[in-house]
Amino acid sequence: MILSKDVVPNHICCLLNYSSELANSKVANQLTKAFKLAANFIEKNHSEAAIIGSKILAQDADIINKIIGEKIVSYSDLKINKEDLINLKEFLISQNLANDGLKNLDIDSYLVEQV
Repeated sequence: MILSKDVVPNHICCLLNYSSELANSKVANQLTKAFKLAANFIEKNHSEAAIIGSKILAQDADIINKIIGEKIVSYSDLKINKEDLINLKEFLISQNLANDGLKNLDIDSYLVEQV
């Protein structure tokens, strides 16, 4: 089995997206802060995070703990940069996985700096 992180280290797996109306709102800032706090907790408390995750995801806690412990997934850097987003967009387009919205996406107007 090959993992995507072995092909493209530190690639983007998931994005938290807000509509332009919501992006700079108090709710978006609170949610972003909560995600960062959760990520920090996961990175520092593998076993406890695995137990909590197993209840939420209905997965075996030992497997989740191994995935976190072996850095198969990482939550240490949640900041997205423009170059990574450009690479993701180009990859999805090259693989015919992009809809018209993504194909026409202006990345500069898409990115919003979060606190």
